[in-house]
Amino acid sequence: CFLMVSNMLKRVYYTIPEPVKNNDIQQNNYVSLRIKLARKTSIKVKMKDDVPYITIKLFLEGDILSVDSDKDYSKGEHLEELEDFAAQYINKDIENFMEKTVNVFKSDICATGKSLKRTFLTWDDWINFGWSRKYEKAEFEVITKLSVRRSGMTIKEVPVKNLKGE
Repeated sequence: CFLMVSNMLKRVYYTIPEPVKNNDIQQNNYVSLRIKLARKTSIKVKMKDDVPYITIKLFLEGDILSVDSDKDYSKGEHLEELEDFAAQYINKDIENFMEKTVNVFKSDICATGKSLKRTFLTWDDWINFGWSRKYEKAEFEVITKLSVRRSGMTIKEVPVKNLKGE
């Protein structure tokens, strides 16, 4: 689970396709990022008619490690485009994983129900609540924000004729 791994390891290395217009990712260029939590992940659980609605808010900071293309992501519009695309890409991966915990694993392996468990006075009350049966109907909303803090060293190529004059 990305949430637990990033807490334990402090940093995660993540490679995404380079963002292009219309979010078309059928290409050969990639951007490598080093990602860490910017602040603690927020997990809220609300029960509505025995269905858990789980909201996960993830705040990340990243550093650009490498870019396969010659696009400059160090500032401006391209940096915002990269941040938005990377956040959406990671968000989709987390949503897919959380759905897999429900449909395949049939278990709350990321302990998303921990905040709800605190509302019960005794262990028996929690067991009688039947979280594991209710979790199988869980619905998720994942919100991911990513800020690139350091864009790495950018090497700019200067034509030789500009160095020596004509």
